[in-house]
Amino acid sequence: MEFSRLTPDKDFARSFFIAWLQSQRVRIAANPTLAQLHLQVFASVLAVDQGQSFVGTPAFTVPLIGITIPEIALFRDVKHSGHAEIKIFATDGETGDFVGASAPAIGKSNHDDFTLLIIVHFTHTDLEKERWDLGNNG
Repeated sequence: MEFSRLTPDKDFARSFFIAWLQSQRVRIAANPTLAQLHLQVFASVLAVDQGQSFVGTPAFTVPLIGITIPEIALFRDVKHSGHAEIKIFATDGETGDFVGASAPAIGKSNHDDFTLLIIVHFTHTDLEKERWDLGNNG
């Protein structure tokens, strides 16, 4: 099996794809010359994107004093999205003749983290309120 990719993460993708094939009960030949089929897998897209929106005060250190003020996020949205697209071409192991190609397999995923600062004031007590007798006690 040959795995082609434009970026350095192709070794991970190749190992992952081989493990997936094995989970589908496909036998992987230890010696490529003995394989019935040769697969050439093209990963035209393998990407993880991240975007962030932030409203608030970032963490900073006060000069001369050295005190670090923590980050105060009124609103934060961190979005992660993953994209993958692969296509498989198969050739005969003995003759090298083209056998077939798969349709492109496309995968997408999203993960969003939200932070929203809500300030709520409430009081909880077990003390009884004083009762004032405003009536005439005569």
